Amino acid sequence: MTFARTVQESEVFAACCKELSPTAKRLDEILEGVIWAISTAPEKLPEVQGTSLRIVTTDPYPDAPAMTVYFRIDNDDFCTLMWIEESTVQPEL
Repeated sequence: MTFARTVQESEVFAACCKELSPTAKRLDEILEGVIWAISTAPEKLPEVQGTSLRIVTTDPYPDAPAMTVYFRIDNDDFCTLMWIEESTVQPEL
């Protein structure tokens, strides 16, 4: 049985999503995948050096730019989404 953490949004994260939604038409779909990854295996995601944050970077697809989501692991039960932005990392071809 897989244990899943509850993933919650900070106020700043919610404001970022509101700002991004006009250009990232499939933001809800992007977030579904991000939340699944964070809730099931947050410790496996890369740490941001010198902080308590970790990141998830998504791949671009039609109407959905690549995104980087910053989050923190609060405890064994919760993670909090802290920030989201369009990713500046270019995919390798």
